[in-house]
Amino acid sequence: MRKEIDLLLVGDAVLDIYFRIDSFPLSSEVVESSPTLDIIPGAMCTVAITSSRMGLRTALLDTVGCDCNGSLLLDSLKNEGVETGYVRRSAKCRTSVCAVIVANSHRHSFIGWSDPINHIAHATRRSIISRARMLFFDGYTLASGAGTLKSMRKVLDICSSENVTVAFDPGPLIADIPSPDVFCVASDIIFLNSEEKRIFDRMVQKRRLDFSDKLIVEKMGALGSRCHNAGQTIHSRGVRLDRIDNTVGAGDVFDAVFLWALFMGLDVRSCLDAANFAAAKRVSSGAISGIVSRNEVLGYINVHKQRVI
Repeated sequence: MRKEIDLLLVGDAVLDIYFRIDSFPLSSEVVESSPTLDIIPGAMCTVAITSSRMGLRTALLDTVGCDCNGSLLLDSLKNEGVETGYVRRSAKCRTSVCAVIVANSHRHSFIGWSDPINHIAHATRRSIISRARMLFFDGYTLASGAGTLKSMRKVLDICSSENVTVAFDPGPLIADIPSPDVFCVASDIIFLNSEEKRIFDRMVQKRRLDFSDKLIVEKMGALGSRCHNAGQTIHSRGVRLDRIDNTVGAGDVFDAVFLWALFMGLDVRSCLDAANFAAAKRVSSGAISGIVSRNEVLGYINVHKQRVI
């Protein structure tokens, strides 16, 4: 079957509502007023919007409610060129939402809610998965319960038989996902921050797993990033920032741009360079305004790194 989709994103579609406060902790019974209010698609939607802006044929597969939040989320994605035909709307559930609370110190906290249903049950259709060149999912997708875990295992089996590359970002839930090694083993590319990498390494050592054939991409914030593969480690230095707005979504943007760079045939270090730049821009400017364009990334690579696509 013709590969009509470059990147198929599965699950974790959420509408983020941003509030800004002076500082943490929030005090009980004290009323605080946020000077701004942003309501935008977050989590997997950030990956979707970024990859679409980079020029990848991007599709999202999930379930949202027949509510105003679901309509706002889908309209925003469509405006960014993301294919939403695989997103089911159900009157039996409500769209996932997350309150993102950002302090002036750049610290942040989340208060999220997701309907406890299997949002990706329809992802097990071979006719959908076989259309994609690459599939991406994260740890939050696996947090919905046993039904979702079972569906995701079926999806990964289909990916294996249909020659679909799999990328996985377990995120901070890596220690809470049942049998995380199953999902890591079935993935070709695994994204981790430094703390998640330590948990991952302990799991690998304990269970004597061999990940030498995988791309293990470690995100290290201001220190940059590095890729571990076949016994070698490639490092890319971080991008210096003149301004920090907040770090929410920086990892999602990093993942999307790294995958785009792989699609473009860049060497691994250039993939890391491009992703570092994209994440830094997100940190410098919050919300959708902080998501890079393809031309910005190309310009950075060509001017600052002397690596031409």
